[in-house]
Amino acid sequence: MAATNNYLISYDISSNRTRNLLAKLLAKLGCVRWQKSVFVAIDFEKTDLEQLKTQITRLLANKTQPTDSVLLVMARDLGNKNCFLMGKYTAFDPDDTIIVWQK
Repeated sequence: MAATNNYLISYDISSNRTRNLLAKLLAKLGCVRWQKSVFVAIDFEKTDLEQLKTQITRLLANKTQPTDSVLLVMARDLGNKNCFLMGKYTAFDPDDTIIVWQK
């Protein structure tokens, strides 16, 4: 079985259309929305991660402004003891435990 990791994806895209396309792409690829501009890719294998990066790069080619950015970070310790959610947005259930490991 291939090793998997979780990845936190955050973006700051100025164009509503491009931002919405990115959100739809992330959901289509199996990412889970935590906040309006934050997703998590759960249990992604290396090939999943490469596909994700390729698809994001293709989508954003020639569509972004100089200030636009996408941040993709390997996420460790996302279990309920290490992850806190404050506020009313409830797309993420803090009682769920997500187990993260590295190769």
